[in-house]
Amino acid sequence: MDKQLEIVDTSHGGRWPGRRLRVALIGAARSRNGTGPFVSRILREQECDVWEIPKGDLPAWETGARSVEGDVDAVAICSPANTHLQYLKAALHRGNHVFCEKPIIWDDSANSASILAAIDEIFTFRRRQKLVIHENTQWRYVWSEFLRLAGGLIDPSAVTYFKSEFCPNVSWPHEMIRESGPHANSLLQQLGCNGIRDLGVSFNRERTELVVSFVTSGWSRKHISVEYNFRQQTDQPRNAAFYLDGLQVIRKVRNPGYEMSLCIGVRECALPDPLAMSVSSFLQKIRTNSQDEQDKDDLQIRDNLAMCLTLRDAVLHFGCNNAQFPCQAL
Repeated sequence: MDKQLEIVDTSHGGRWPGRRLRVALIGAARSRNGTGPFVSRILREQECDVWEIPKGDLPAWETGARSVEGDVDAVAICSPANTHLQYLKAALHRGNHVFCEKPIIWDDSANSASILAAIDEIFTFRRRQKLVIHENTQWRYVWSEFLRLAGGLIDPSAVTYFKSEFCPNVSWPHEMIRESGPHANSLLQQLGCNGIRDLGVSFNRERTELVVSFVTSGWSRKHISVEYNFRQQTDQPRNAAFYLDGLQVIRKVRNPGYEMSLCIGVRECALPDPLAMSVSSFLQKIRTNSQDEQDKDDLQIRDNLAMCLTLRDAVLHFGCNNAQFPCQAL
């Protein structure tokens, strides 16, 4: 039996039972450093109809002058980060739910205050329309698997040191923040992080490695010392790991097939595809359309973005110099 989604018609308060969700996907051709082809495949596996929008074939759709292949229920934005805002606005004005690649919006030429004001405007409009916005930060779905694997080894509420290691396929430090900062932040958010202070930034001479360190507070209000390590890696699979106090957690990827697992010492477990889990979470949000839960998601998305912008501003402020950045709590 085909899995069917019962879609909430947010503009008329009714339902469309017994038909497949229709998704317009932007950025379907980004195979080198993007998720578009994989999101498209997963949506189809989840019994959605997907319309892949070719690059440059968007003006009429953006302005709402016509629909694309009938009514579209949702939009998946997998295009470069600096294009997200225009597509978010267009989708919401059409009454579409949105799956958006991380970071939710980005503009290296804009200051942080204006970027945060723009996302606040987006969220205000989303609430008015009672729509879903889902940001694809996949590592938050790794956390539940980690807790199962680490059972009895550590109490996350008592953690005082957190470190992450990611290998983005970019070389400039501020681009590393854009590409991998949301991943690191989404893990840190599982500890209930609250603000950034005592922020330090360092680079190697070639600008292919970046280390940022800061202090935050967790659920228990204990101080947590944080270190993010970013190192350029152009080949696949890319390495990734995180540390909680003295506990090292490694994400392994085996080719061919891109099979993933988590490892803690001799313990190892298969890791379900976090991207598939993220897409499934988006579809479930559309099914339930719980605005209380979406409000919580909005806050988490905004906090993640604000942290990324704080790190970006520190990197851009100091250029290639190792320095301490006097940062106020978010």
